Amino acid sequence: MGAAAGLLLGGLSGQIMLAWQFELEGDIPWSTLGVLWIGILLLSVAVGWTVSGPVLRASPLVSLRGDSG
Repeated sequence: MGAAAGLLLGGLSGQIMLAWQFELEGDIPWSTLGVLWIGILLLSVAVGWTVSGPVLRASPLVSLRGDSG
């Protein structure tokens, strides 16, 4: 959600800046931003699964005992 909001707000503010402040016409590459958003999403999921893998493979009792010390 954060990546989608950031890309959307960045793209919209960039388009507004081009038209209003610099008086230029430009087109924001929304398809490129969409591919970038999917890449960020997949990277976040991959990192999350990698980090939480040992916890998910262990039994709940072992996980709880490991955090108490």
